[in-house]
Amino acid sequence: APEIVSQLKLRLQDGCREAGWAGICFSSSSSSSTNSSSSGGTAGMRAATARGFAKDVTLYDAESGNVVRTYCASLNPYALKFLPPGIGGDGSSLLAVAEGHMVSLWDARVSGSAGGCVQRMATAAIGHPLYTLDWCTAQGGLLGSAGAERSVFLTEPRKWRTLTKWSGATRLAIHSLSFLDVDPNYAVLAGLDMEVLCGRWDKPGSNARPFQSGVLGEDDQPLATAAAAAAPGAPGSGDRTR
Repeated sequence: APEIVSQLKLRLQDGCREAGWAGICFSSSSSSSTNSSSSGGTAGMRAATARGFAKDVTLYDAESGNVVRTYCASLNPYALKFLPPGIGGDGSSLLAVAEGHMVSLWDARVSGSAGGCVQRMATAAIGHPLYTLDWCTAQGGLLGSAGAERSVFLTEPRKWRTLTKWSGATRLAIHSLSFLDVDPNYAVLAGLDMEVLCGRWDKPGSNARPFQSGVLGEDDQPLATAAAAAAPGAPGSGDRTR
């Protein structure tokens, strides 16, 4: 069984509202050290959470759990991701937030409820929230986002423009996005149903292959196997080309 190395108890400023439902993300040690030295605090890793109904993003000291600062979002936040240090220049520590159909960038060194927002861009169509964010190391670093539109967006964070879009990647809304370490041109997507899809975002019309989790029946026999484990084009391989 996995061993719990340490636990962090976040100290909320107001316990009457929800604690957070957009997950939690941690900054790298180098970016947090830059952030702390710029603000005059002690060096340490930062943790970020977001609350949907409160529409705020809170930074915590990852060692003590104390609140560092809180930002106010424009729309409901759904996902968070610290960008690698140095992306914004000047030693800035940038936090990406998926709020509604937009992606915003926040400088973790800047205080004030709204003073930390440095960029905001409407990535998806209005009414189609973005549910997940991930960092892609291809082409010098890109920010990936996906959500209700069933599309994957790759944004260039330095010039703040959408580089490419993989439209209609899944059948239902995308709630998980991850880029492979061995080849960041491949993205793994998970939707609301059992569909888990792996494909190249730079060539959306190429070989996109769905995975099916092994569901056990009453006799403990798998009802479905991993389709991508079969050879492409073989019967039952599940190979799909868009």
